[in-house]
Amino acid sequence: MTQLHNNTIDTSQFHLSIGQVEAVLSKRGASVKTHTIRFWLSVFNHIACIKKNGRRYFSEKSVEEIYKIHELSSKGYTLDGVKNLVKYNQIQINKNKDLDEITLNTIELKLNQLLSDLEKLENKISNLQV
Repeated sequence: MTQLHNNTIDTSQFHLSIGQVEAVLSKRGASVKTHTIRFWLSVFNHIACIKKNGRRYFSEKSVEEIYKIHELSSKGYTLDGVKNLVKYNQIQINKNKDLDEITLNTIELKLNQLLSDLEKLENKISNLQV
């Protein structure tokens, strides 16, 4: 978890409590409970929040990052998988990488594999007819 205590950082952006983050995500169709957000803070070091008087506050950017993590995990990625994607810059959550692009790339890979399988099946069928 990133705790920002430096006066040079604009902390005015960090105004959403963890409960408000849960509500914002819920309105977007993502059911992410506060305990999950706290856990993800321990797993994903790039999610920024500040602590004031023992309460966590998040920026809109942090909410976006949490939402994208939820989207990837709901698409079947494990938390380790999401961490590796971020680590190796295949997606850059901090730089608003579009999830639609990731989804399209995944679909393209699956379609290419399906095409290859169909071509193999076609060859087997033609060999049977000879």
